Amino acid sequence: MAKQEPPETVEVGVQQRYRVTSWSEYDRALVNRGSLTIWFDDASIRE
Repeated sequence: MAKQEPPETVEVGVQQRYRVTSWSEYDRALVNRGSLTIWFDDASIRE
């Protein structure tokens, strides 16, 4: 099998941009990014 070489138009280190297809899902993901919820039960709060 012949070794395939990358196309000459692709520059090294350049990432492709992601095209957003669902803006509502994208906005929700931005809101939820880094979100952390911690639940405590009553017994652990009393101690």
